[in-house]
Amino acid sequence: CYDIFSGSSIFSQVSQSHVFTAGIVVLMTLIVVAGLTFRPKRWAHVPFGWYSIPLIVIYLGGAYALFVEPWK
Repeated sequence: CYDIFSGSSIFSQVSQSHVFTAGIVVLMTLIVVAGLTFRPKRWAHVPFGWYSIPLIVIYLGGAYALFVEPWK
């Protein structure tokens, strides 16, 4: 993709933190889609799905990695 204002590729301006964040978002979206696709046959008396814990862990891990890692 070409940016007409800067005269270079759009992807040359993307930082590594944005690539990492986009990867986390895609992973979390795939987990939610899998959780909605593979629902349990019978309803358990639990107020959250099986995919809630992995989502929380991935979110907190990604936020920690973005906070600690000095991205360039």
